[in-house]
Parts: sequence; C-alpha cells; structure tokens
Amino acid sequence: MWKAIVLAVLFFSVVSASNPFDYSKWDDVLHKYVSPGELEGIQLNVVNYTGMSNDQNFTDFLDQIANASLNSTLTDEQFYSFYINTYNALACHMIIKHACKEDLFGKCGTLKSIRDITTWIPYKAVWDQDAGVVAGEHKSLQEVEDLLRSPPSPLREDARLHSAIVCASISCPNLRNEAYTMEKLWFQLEDNWNDFMNNTKKGMSVDKDAKKITLSSIFDWFSSDFENNGTDIPTFIAEHLFANNTNKAWLLQYHSEVSISYFDYNWDVNAKGKLPCDSSDRPCYQLWALLLTIAILVIVSVVVIIIVAVRRYKQKKRSGYHSLN
Repeated sequence: MWKAIVLAVLFFSVVSASNPFDYSKWDDVLHKYVSPGELEGIQLNVVNYTGMSNDQNFTDFLDQIANASLNSTLTDEQFYSFYINTYNALACHMIIKHACKEDLFGKCGTLKSIRDITTWIPYKAVWDQDAGVVAGEHKSLQEVEDLLRSPPSPLREDARLHSAIVCASISCPNLRNEAYTMEKLWFQLEDNWNDFMNNTKKGMSVDKDAKKITLSSIFDWFSSDFENNGTDIPTFIAEHLFANNTNKAWLLQYHSEVSISYFDYNWDVNAKGKLPCDSSDRPCYQLWALLLTIAILVIVSVVVIIIVAVRRYKQKKRSGYHSLN
C-alpha cells in the first residue's frame, strides 16, 4: 500500500518536472478564435480578437505567464514552447488592449495596424512598450523576441521560430490554432515553417525559369539568423521543407544562383471581424499634426505682430512729422 503511494508520488513528480507549464487554456483559446480565412487577397489564419478578449481562459493564461516560475534548467522544448506561446499571447493582448486608436484627445477609431500602437512622450514603438508580465517581470515584445533569438547557453538557436512568433499582421506567419507544447514542438515548428513557405503571397514564391525567389521581408530583417554557420537563405529554407515539396531539391541545387527579392509587408491586423473597440471613427489628430498646427499658429502670430509693429511705427513716424509742422 505505502509502496504504491510512494511510486504514485514519484510518478506525478516526474510528470510535473517534465511538463512544468500547462498550455491547455491557451490551446482552447486558439482552437476557438483562430481559423482559416482571407484578407486583402492573402490566405491566412484570421483571429477573432473580440471573442478572445471576452474569454476567461485568455485572461487566465496571461496570469499563468505572469506567475510562471522559470529556472535555469529548461530544455530546448520547454524554453521554446513557453516563450513562443508567451510572445503570441502578448501580441494578441496588445491588439486587444489597444483595439482603439488614440490621439491627444482620446479614442479616434479602430486600430488598423499593430504599428499604430505607439507612445509619443517618450516615443516608443509597439515592440519596445510594456507588453505584459512574464515570470514576474515586465517584458516588451522585443525583449521576448531577443530572448528567443539568442537563448541562454546551453540552449540551441533555431531560426524556425520566425515562422512561429506572430506580429498580429496579415504578412506575419500564421498564428497556429493550437498551443506549442514540448511534446510536439519540433513537428509544430517544421509544420509552421512549411505552411509559411507554401504561402506564395507572403512566404515564398518561386520562379524557376528566372531562377528567382520572392520571400517574406522577415528573411531580409533577420538574415543573420538564417545564414548562421555559413548556410545561405535558400539552403536553410530547403533543409526544412518536407521531402515531398517540389521546391526542396530545386533550392538545394540552385541555392547559390537564385536572386532574392522581398514581398511588401502588409501590417494590417489579421483580424476576423471587428476589433473590440467601441469608439466611433474620426480623423486621428496625431502629434505631428499638432506640432504643425502650433508651428503655423506661431508663424501667423509672428507675422501679425510684425505687421502691427510696422503699422505703429509708421503711424508714430507720421505723428512726429505732423508735430514738426
């Protein structure tokens, strides 16, 4: 009896140690609110941010991220699954939190792009703003991304993460409709990579006759991640394509001969339906517009002051002339 209890305790301890994070609530959210769709002629997974914002499981998962207890002994699978899920959840949270655009006078309509989420004094792009609490510390999206790109030793770097972390935009890789888990991580990364590279409108388009490929701008911005250890970008892409992909052998054969160009990046939000914003649309009065208005008012005021001063000077001069006569 006691032996059975001890064995049971040891078993559950091992399970707990090997699976320190529970992604079931985030998995449920993704299943419910991420689905295939099309926006501006591009096939992608669209996100129901309004539904997500009202789901208690989403709030609970953000709390799990905030209160997570991390240690220095995380495996590759634990590390990447935690921080990829964290990045994607925080990116969704930023869209929901800032669903309404704002100017100096309040709300001015529905957010169009994640890049519209900025602070002016001091200026901060969305990537550098506080996105949420991760394991007890306030983190920006940039800080989470930097950690994923350069994980602490002895964890290995894996550039496939760029097909998994999602910036809530049309041209981003698809937000997967399931959570990344340590048990399925490597398949999920490879699957997402192939999904992205098979999207000829935002991932990769191949013109074999011209020996030209058009890639996501992600390959331009983060080229050093893909060219690590002397591998060129076409080779890296090919190495992670599934064996039945018709571009795999061609890229490996002509990797040093192909020319590369990049798709224009569409930063519009990858939203299904309306964002959770209750503001009526009106022209947003941005800081540059205010500064321009102030500058114009200052110039007009200076011109008026000069005109008035000149007129008074002339009147005073006439008065002096008449007094002499």
